[in-house]
Amino acid sequence: MMRRGAHMDHVAISHNLTVGQVMTTKRGKGGGTYAHWQIGLAYAKYLSPEFHMWRNTAVREVL
Repeated sequence: MMRRGAHMDHVAISHNLTVGQVMTTKRGKGGGTYAHWQIGLAYAKYLSPEFHMWRNTAVREVL
């Protein structure tokens, strides 16, 4: 799970949400980590610069 950072706080404030609404976790069967789509995009950059660039290209094609 990503630790809370400035980006998560900014997404929460800009969308008038609590941090708990931006990202939440659930344990047990059917559990997982669920996050706002903007947090997912930031996580892509954290995972891999190549994945981040691919994701940027894919998003730009859609727009």
